[in-house]
Amino acid sequence: MKVVDLINILNQIGYDENTELTFSCTDGNTGQYYEIPFEEISFGEELTGKPYEKDQIDIEVDVDSVKSYLHNKGMSMLDGLILDMCDVIAKYRE
Repeated sequence: MKVVDLINILNQIGYDENTELTFSCTDGNTGQYYEIPFEEISFGEELTGKPYEKDQIDIEVDVDSVKSYLHNKGMSMLDGLILDMCDVIAKYRE
């Protein structure tokens, strides 16, 4: 996303000094919503290795701190594996 696009969206929505910006994700399998803590903003030489480079800004979020998301995602994958194994066993027994 271009910064100007984000600024335009924020201007359309409207904001003031009390407006909070949060980062989040939604589990595509369950629809569960998770807020992801903001870590830091990186830019310039730190990000690109080039001095005075302002073509890219990275907003880092701490996905690892969203333990419930990681747990639920893992359980969802495990449930899928269990169902697959049950299908294989059922075919073997036929």
